[in-house]
Formats: sequence, C-alpha cells, structure tokens
Amino acid sequence: MITYERIHNKLRISGASGERKAVALTEHWKVLAGLCFDYLQQIRHDYIAANINLDRSDRAWSPRVGLMYEPLDWLTIYGSTCAWTRTRLYGGIAPKWMLYAGYAYLDGTVGGSAQAAGAGLSVSSNTPGLMPRHSVNLWLRRDLPYGFYAAGGLQFQSARYTSASDLVTLPSFSVFNLGAGYRSKRVDVTLTLDNIFNRRYFISAHGNADLHNMPGESRTLTAAVKWHMQSSCGRVLKAATISALRFKLTPALQFDETRSKDRIEKLAQGIRHGWVSGESK
Repeated sequence: MITYERIHNKLRISGASGERKAVALTEHWKVLAGLCFDYLQQIRHDYIAANINLDRSDRAWSPRVGLMYEPLDWLTIYGSTCAWTRTRLYGGIAPKWMLYAGYAYLDGTVGGSAQAAGAGLSVSSNTPGLMPRHSVNLWLRRDLPYGFYAAGGLQFQSARYTSASDLVTLPSFSVFNLGAGYRSKRVDVTLTLDNIFNRRYFISAHGNADLHNMPGESRTLTAAVKWHMQSSCGRVLKAATISALRFKLTPALQFDETRSKDRIEKLAQGIRHGWVSGESK
C-alpha cells in the first residue's frame, strides 16, 4: 500500500508491504506470523525567503506476530504485537447480536531528532507525540428484520503528548456513537450519530506546535447510500458511495479570541518556567 499526502508545501509518500501466514496449532488456536517493510519519504519545498528545502527517507523492517483463539464458531479473539500490543474480539455473542471490540497498548520512545537538536532541544527517550498509551474501540450491533440493523459503541483514548517535546498533554476522552442502517444485495443505507453527548475534546495536534491543537467533532449526523454494482453472473464488481451527507447538530467549538490568547500566553510562560507538567497517563 502506498499513500500520497500533500499539505501546504509538504509532500509525504509512505508505503508498507507485508504478508502474514496462519499456522493452526490446535483446533481452536492459530499463530499468525510475518514480516512488514515500511517506507516513508518526506519532501519539503520552502517558498519563503530562506528557501531551505528539506527531504528525508526512512525504511524499516518489523516482525508481526499474532495469536488467534476461536473457542466457539461465532467468537474469535485476536492479539498481535510488533511495536505495540493489540487485541481484537469479534463475533456473534447471541443470535442477531454482533460485537466488535479492540484494545491497543502503545509504548514507544523517540530515538532522536536532528531537527530538535538543531533547535537546541533534546527529545531523545521522550514519548512520541499523539501516541496514547491505551486505546479502546467497542461496537455492538443488533440485526433487525428485513435487512435493518441498529448499533452503538464508544471510542476511548488515554492522555497523549502533543509532540515529542513532552511538554503539553491532551486529556483523555471517550466518545459515544449510535448507528442504524439497511443492507441488501443492491444498496446499503447507513445513518450514524457521532459524539451523541457532544463531548468537547482534542483529537489531534499540529506537528511540533504544542499550542496548536485540533478539537474533535461536535455532535454530527451522517447519512450515506452505497450502491453495489454486479456483473451478469452475480459477482460484485465494486461498491460506490453515491451519496453522503453530514449535518452538524451543534455548533463547532468556538473560542473567545481574547481569552484564548491570554490562556496561550499563560501556558507558554508555564512551559518556559517549568510550571506545566506534561506527564502522560
């Protein structure tokens, strides 16, 4: 898989390839093992007066090991480890009920940064930015007659640093979502209501700018229709989303400009004088 991303004057090219094979140990236990190669290239074209162009490429091989346990026909428990530990559980817990659950534990450190060293900062052995120690996803679906279904779930992330400086911490958050839909051989219709309690939280940060953080979406209703195209022999050729509408049911986060500048200045002073603790939990 290769992806391309262009943001302002930056171009990011990343790719990953790998293959895992499953080996049955017993009737209920399987081991999945493989090797993954990651490639990341970043190019920065500077259009300001300094005109300093930067580029770098990173390549790394990493092993992938997973363990799959199938105690029942309708239940599969899967766990894997590489640079992280991830556990997924999915299956029919009862007739017409499906459960999808996932947990990830991340524990990493920064090996070093030439850019940070050039700015007089030391980030070696720090925790990488935007890396929550704990992440949980849960989704429960109930199948209804005539192809309809209803579902609900949650997403949780523990506190994480905004950048490798480890100075500013984004708080942990939990978001609850609801969904409903209709499925058939020809068309799928989905309706989702995200962040039903309109929780205010920060979802991400902007690069190494500790004070430029992105709030999560407010309560949002999304409707989508997907049409399945089939050949004469009945084989599905592709599924295309022909319509997707999003409605903000509540205003997006609004910040008072004067108060925000005052808070940012106080936070910056706290960082400079060591008053702000950035301990991630």
